[in-house]
Amino acid sequence: MTLRYPLAAKQMGNHLAMTDVSADLVFRRGKEVGKAVYQNRPLSKAGISERLFAFLFSGLVYPQIWEDPDVDMEAMQLGQGHRVVTIASGGCNILAYLTRSPAQVDAVDLNTAHIALNRMKLEAVRHLPSQGDLFRFFGAADTSHNSKAYDRFIAPHLDPVSRHYWERRNWRGRRRITVFDRNFYQTGLLGLFIAMGHRTGKFFGVDPAGIMQA
Repeated sequence: MTLRYPLAAKQMGNHLAMTDVSADLVFRRGKEVGKAVYQNRPLSKAGISERLFAFLFSGLVYPQIWEDPDVDMEAMQLGQGHRVVTIASGGCNILAYLTRSPAQVDAVDLNTAHIALNRMKLEAVRHLPSQGDLFRFFGAADTSHNSKAYDRFIAPHLDPVSRHYWERRNWRGRRRITVFDRNFYQTGLLGLFIAMGHRTGKFFGVDPAGIMQA
């Protein structure tokens, strides 16, 4: 699979490769989203809505995808020799599609954060020592030494743009990759909304976690 900023990812057979990209793309966060959605004057009602959407979707939106890829693959009758075009997003569906050995997967996304996440997932699959390490990193995603595993096994194989994304520090001095030491799935726009829903439910005496027991 090749992933190119800001748009495309491609997988052919079992071959995985990475494409070099220009370093200036690091500083273009949100611009591609804006180009896609801005159609009205900035101060109009529609224009304000468009800019709010672009702002919210300029960073990581989907740390994971909740759609069921089995339903997709059954509907598409996905199999060997097929070519799939899909949105990259959190990468969960892309990796699921690869289990059917399609001839090619083209993943498209205007959000560079999603491309960085997909690139890291691919390198993690290739270079983490075991399935247990992979599950600890992306399944639990809250183990204190995940960022050390990133430094040792994943980072040396990432392209400069993706490394810049994951190793950039916030105002507290923490690198972005350290979210995998705490709880990656509580980050991103989706994670924040889910956390807000849990807090709101508990405020009114309802524990949304009970849904998982249904």
